[in-house]
Amino acid sequence: MSAVKKFFTNYKEIPFFYSAWMNVILGVFVYLFWFFEIGIYGIVVLLALVGVLLALCRDASPLAVFAPYVVMLISDNLNALNSFVYFSIGFAVMALGIVVHFIRFKPFRSFGNIKGFIIAAVLMGVAMAIGGIGVKGRAVIPAITVVGLSLLSVAAAFFIYATMGRDDPKRFVNLLLYGLLTCAIVALAQMITVIIRTGDPVHAISTKYEINTGWGHPNYIANFLARGIPVAIYFSTREKKLSELWLLVAAVFGVAIVATSARATLLVALAMSVVCAIYFVPKMEKKGSWLCVFFMIIGLTLIGVGAMGGRIKKLLDTYIRHGVDSSGRFDLWRIALERFKEKPIFGMGFDYDLGGRTELNPSNTQFTPYWYHNTWIQALSSLGIVGTLALILFTYRQYECFIRTKNPTVYALMFCLVMIQGAALLDVYYFLPQDYLLMLVMTIAALKTLPEDKGNSWFYPLLERIKKNKTKEKKQ
Repeated sequence: MSAVKKFFTNYKEIPFFYSAWMNVILGVFVYLFWFFEIGIYGIVVLLALVGVLLALCRDASPLAVFAPYVVMLISDNLNALNSFVYFSIGFAVMALGIVVHFIRFKPFRSFGNIKGFIIAAVLMGVAMAIGGIGVKGRAVIPAITVVGLSLLSVAAAFFIYATMGRDDPKRFVNLLLYGLLTCAIVALAQMITVIIRTGDPVHAISTKYEINTGWGHPNYIANFLARGIPVAIYFSTREKKLSELWLLVAAVFGVAIVATSARATLLVALAMSVVCAIYFVPKMEKKGSWLCVFFMIIGLTLIGVGAMGGRIKKLLDTYIRHGVDSSGRFDLWRIALERFKEKPIFGMGFDYDLGGRTELNPSNTQFTPYWYHNTWIQALSSLGIVGTLALILFTYRQYECFIRTKNPTVYALMFCLVMIQGAALLDVYYFLPQDYLLMLVMTIAALKTLPEDKGNSWFYPLLERIKKNKTKEKKQ
């Protein structure tokens, strides 16, 4: 048997790819390539690695958080990443890996019934693609780009469901949790590095927008940090040696979020931290050590407040002063609703008024969508009634997948999802391609843990009824 034939016919899983250490190494890789500002080469390597893993792994779960990893490699403005040749190499290897994966593992052979969430993802993708129909004067390239990305999201939903969690859905969920925690730790390391590089950490924190990693300004960094909090709290409640120390990690993430002054994310993080504690802690058999660490954190917090009373008071005054105003969001929402009235059915499209500069969008490039800083208002303005209805169905099916599992590990993942979507009620995260893709992966991970007869599309019972009625008519 030739080596090539043996490769395609024999399969042996490589356990390392499915371990927490894989995420640790990827996290170190991302940080170092970002630190030395050679992220363009790191992106090429990660794209090529996607192809390699697809060629080697029947279960593609190790790719769960590659989208955030790629984004976190960017140490400068996106306009600097203009080397088509470099990216072509990475995409070519990735495309080859996809072809090999399909030939070697035939992922759609055992696809089964199309689940309700997948149908909802299809409708959402179509709604995004047709958003803006009827708007005059649309630029061709941005419009085609929006349609292409929207339809790619549909293909991604099918591909993720067919390839990830194929051999072990529970492992898929765990890998996602490891990946989200790694992303949060890397974001924290990058944030600290940026603050130190300014030469005046106190000034950098007080002015906020000096904390910019290239891939994200303070608000976006805060959201990456927040995603790690439910994971850290969940890990702290596991019955393992010294697991309660993960609570300290969650506390560090919280302090870092305060330093970013990201008010929306801070509010969601505080609320979800309470929810996580209420949900996970009662399930613990031995709560003593966890409570000791918890009260130690409270004590350290009080000492810190006492030692830095003046500075904290000034920070709180800033929070209160800015908390009572909308930071321009009401103006954005008013503009969005005016545009919705112009095109209420299909909206104005994501490609309308690209690069719109406001106080909240001070650095938009000419290719940046006009962000209204609220998921649902964005949907109304950009996608109209059709897209908003699709988003309602998408959201319903999304949380149905999580809630039906009644599994604490899956619920930890759901709390991470809430961190993204809760903050997106006052920011832009939901429709960013990398975050939308991540939410698809997270939801499909939950969907995979459901029994085979759960989460199916409503079309199947309807078809069964139609078949039964036809059978009855024939008998009569």
